[in-house]
Amino acid sequence: MLTWLMALLLIASPHDGDANGTSALDPQTVWESAVRAKGGKARLGAMTNVVRATTQRQWWGFPPRAYESESVTLFEPPGRMWRWIDERPTKLGYYVELLDLDRGYSGTAWSSGNVAAGSPKNSIAPLREQQLIIWLDIPGTGARPLRAWRERWRRQAVSVVEIDLAGRTARCTFNAAHLLVRVVFPETPDRLAKEFELDDYRPVQGIWLPHRVRANAGGLRFTQLVSYQVNVNYAPGLFSRPPSVLGGPDGWKDTGAVPPDQ
Repeated sequence: MLTWLMALLLIASPHDGDANGTSALDPQTVWESAVRAKGGKARLGAMTNVVRATTQRQWWGFPPRAYESESVTLFEPPGRMWRWIDERPTKLGYYVELLDLDRGYSGTAWSSGNVAAGSPKNSIAPLREQQLIIWLDIPGTGARPLRAWRERWRRQAVSVVEIDLAGRTARCTFNAAHLLVRVVFPETPDRLAKEFELDDYRPVQGIWLPHRVRANAGGLRFTQLVSYQVNVNYAPGLFSRPPSVLGGPDGWKDTGAVPPDQ
């Protein structure tokens, strides 16, 4: 009887081969295949910064009214981010977020003229989430593959790798071309569950990047249309001064002009 129960438990295991078609894989092998498919470790390591522009439809007010939310974000791994967000016509208006983990700074400049300091610690998890989607193999941090398996998702055979990312577990799904098509961050005591579906992959300087992202963040669903610039020249001192909204969505650019006073 005991032997029969043990056999049933083994059959029910979701990652060791079961009746639903899942089977165990070597996580490091799957991960390395994905890195190569994305563009290779050398190219990813040479991508020192990325500017990502997004547009997405949002809803606000009662009755709900649709509007287009826009953002422009400069990422410089492992710990720097500048982001302009336009939420007009909502009460949030437009604002600029600045994060520099190297000097322990996080701040937001609002269209009202106020600048508020934030908590760099609270920004680490969402920063790593977005870096994972862009780089996969994040320079200076890296994701640690824990286990992997095959399964079916959206009527296609996929490989799933569970990773540790800055102390948080995530499940990464790769299609037959080894491109990342889905990332799931399970709910934790201090974080809502998040899910990102990635498609419309196109090469940008030899790196395959998703140009459409469907997100479900704690029940809030939206679709982002995305474009990228790689290895840009940004304004000197951008990360050493408080954020400012005066430059608008181009506030990150190196124009040669003297930075405006806050």
